[in-house]
Order: sequence, then structure tokens, then C-alpha cells
Amino acid sequence: DNVVDSPSDIIAADIRENNGIFKQILTPQQLSKLNREYFDITNFKVLQSILNKYRPNYVIHLAGLQIPTCRARPILGGMVNVIGALNVFESVKQYNENQQSEGDKIKSIVYASSAGICGKKEDYLPSTSVNDNDVHVPRTHYGVYKLCNEGNARIYFQDHNISSVGLRPLTVYGVGRELGLTSDATKAIKSAVLNKPFTMNYRGSTLFHYVEDIADTFIRCSKQCVTKPGAYACNIRGVTMDCKDFLEELFKLIPSARQYIKINQDGIVLPFPDSMEQDTLDNLFKGRPSLNITKPKEAIQRVVEQFQELKRQNRLHAKDLPSKL
Repeated sequence: DNVVDSPSDIIAADIRENNGIFKQILTPQQLSKLNREYFDITNFKVLQSILNKYRPNYVIHLAGLQIPTCRARPILGGMVNVIGALNVFESVKQYNENQQSEGDKIKSIVYASSAGICGKKEDYLPSTSVNDNDVHVPRTHYGVYKLCNEGNARIYFQDHNISSVGLRPLTVYGVGRELGLTSDATKAIKSAVLNKPFTMNYRGSTLFHYVEDIADTFIRCSKQCVTKPGAYACNIRGVTMDCKDFLEELFKLIPSARQYIKINQDGIVLPFPDSMEQDTLDNLFKGRPSLNITKPKEAIQRVVEQFQELKRQNRLHAKDLPSKL
């Protein structure tokens, strides 16, 4: 099922060069093999030129601004999160129209939607879990933008036969997860490894996803939705867990961290449901190996070991951590 055999098969695009995450997940040799491009996702012509230059088989669209930025600067948020996504779909459409052979066309788009498309838990009562096709009334600009993208993806399949999968993770944690409202889980683990005080700014129960599981799901979906064409908007089941219990798993591995890793008792309770069904994903992969859902105990241990190894190699930065508490 591997779509990517080598870093040289990947075109990694960003608005500007930033190797902070790459240096934590790739060796210098792997990093040197990546094809790198830097441009603004709102620039349609540059995006077209990138597709024409590399002629990719699949597109994975992750560019976006997070909840705080979209709240503070909603016009910018709409430009990046909505117009940027439309640029991806429209550039793929035009690219495919110019190909003489079906084999030369881009086969699918997998894009980051979000559990942020959901309303509050109370919206779904009496159910305690959210279904893929429930009526969603998001409470943030960010969630509205992501829901808009799912609708546009559906129209691009309806009108132009472009298959796509939009994935809706919530609290993703693991090496490289450094930005956004829910990144505090990763920062807590990194801070424990670095022996630095850290306070998580959200509390209560949430839906946790291990970053390697999410990456694997994105890659596998890019191929699977070609086998079963369509426009899919998919919940991801994950693991429902209280933040206190998440930290307890960390403290079992680094007991001393109990003294300096805390939860803000006045912090926000994430305004999203903490349980989601994933019927659409399960049906998409029916007859195929199941998607990974790594248990937090195992996943947190992996992340601790990865951060410890990076620390040993002097490759673990703290740029994403607060300088003062």
C-alpha cells in the first residue's frame, strides 16, 4: 500500500523555508532528497506551474491557518483556508484537462478538514458520538471554512470527477506537531524530555490521534479513493481520553515531569465533541487492512523515545515552547 518509496518522490511545498519539523523526522540524507518549493497557496498561477513542473500523481493539501489566526484575522483565514483549497482543486482540474492520457492525470486530492467542523457536544444529543453526515454548526470561522471546503470538494467530484478525501482529526500529537490550539499535548511531552516547565492550556476530555497514524491515513486515502472514486468527508475515530489521563501515561515514563508539567485548571475545555464514528472511512477501506489507531500508552512511549533520541543528537529544538511561564 506504500505510495511513497523515497523522499525523492515527494514535492514538499510551504510558504517559506522552515526545516524545524523536517529535521526532527528526517535524516539529513532524506531531507536532501526532498523536492522543495516555496509559494503562497493563494497564488493560483504559481500552484499551476508547480503541478506542470513535477506532474504528480497525488496531491495532499495541508496548508491552512489555525483557529486563533482565523478568529483574529478572518479575511486572511478565508483567503488561505478557503481560496487556497479552491486553488488546489481548480489547478488539479485544469491540469487534468490538459493531459492526453488518463495515466498522466492527478489521481486524487486528500486534504485536511478538521473536527472543528463540529458544533458543541450538546448539538448531537441524545447521541454521545458524532456521525460523518450529522448536521454540523461550527462555532468558529475556522470550522466554517473547513465545512465550506468539504462542500466544494463534493462539487468538484460531481462536476469534474476529481476524487478526494477530507480528514477530520482533532487533537493530533507526536513529533512535528508544533502549531495550533491542540498542539499542547505534544509540547507537554517535549517539555518533559527537555526538563522544562509547561502548562497545557486546555483541559477535560478530547479525541487524541497519534501523528504517525494520521500521516499513514492521509497517504493510504490518496490511493484508496482512486479505487473507490468519490468525495469523502471523514471522521477519524481516535482515542477518547481526559487530558489528565494522557499526562499520567507520560508521568509513568518520566516520573519527575509530574513536578513541572501541569494542566491549567482555568484553561478552556475544547469546544468539540470527544467521540466520533468513522463509518465513511471504514467503508472506504472495507476489504483492505484496517487503519491504525495506536493506543496512547504505546504512542506516548514512542514520542518520548523519539524526542530523547533527538535530544541525544542535539537535534531537539524548543522554539515552539514558551520562554516564560
